[in-house]
Amino acid sequence: MRHSLATIALCLSLSACQAARRHALEPVRDLRSVDTSLDIRCDAAGLPERAFDFEPATTSSPRVGLQARFLAVSHAQAAELFGARSGSLVALVCSRAEAQRWQSELDSRAHESLEVNRTQLSMVAGQTASIAVCDTSSYVGAFQVESTGDTLVADPQVQIAREGFVLRAQGRPLEGGAIEWELELVMAELERPVGERRIELNGTPVTFQAPSSIVRTLTTRTTLAPDEVLVLGGAALPVPHGKGSLFVVLETGSPAEDQR
Repeated sequence: MRHSLATIALCLSLSACQAARRHALEPVRDLRSVDTSLDIRCDAAGLPERAFDFEPATTSSPRVGLQARFLAVSHAQAAELFGARSGSLVALVCSRAEAQRWQSELDSRAHESLEVNRTQLSMVAGQTASIAVCDTSSYVGAFQVESTGDTLVADPQVQIAREGFVLRAQGRPLEGGAIEWELELVMAELERPVGERRIELNGTPVTFQAPSSIVRTLTTRTTLAPDEVLVLGGAALPVPHGKGSLFVVLETGSPAEDQR
């Protein structure tokens, strides 16, 4: 089930009040850590347009599939599962059985964590596929001014800002059923309320809206065996306007015939 960003923030706030009334989660037993790069910067329009670039599929190569599950997890739960590293960035590989175990524990406490989205990407090997989970906000970002005689007419130009996240993936099959994955996760959180700037046109005040956002871009490359699962998340990837962290659980899946 997909939830709005506002619903996620509310659910995580309620979960903090109930965390003390249950036993601790068993820590995740991981197989290895994964190298990542995280870029954080300010941007006016939220998620950048390049995050939505799409490569048309070709039929010259085999297809690969990637199962992705996005979870909003409270800070308390994340600390129990992943220890001190949950306070920064979690990037690890665990077995499929271990991933099923700790996700089942989270699912049994749905009041403390929330599944944001679950999907399967299918792509031609070596090409990029993507999934976006985002909210859009419209704002007046410009005016088209025209002069007719002594009259100035200001036509407001409505623009769109997106917040949420986009996952882009590219996979290449290796021997033994393993797949090398290149992954990019882009997250954007808009500041609320949206800033405003005012000017005068021919003595008439007009108002521009000037959104501002924090954009986080995480990139990584790793090889997953058929029975391995990649986990990305932590406090460095906060849920927009929430009090928890986003965790992405990724594993190789069966490719569909015609999917982005």
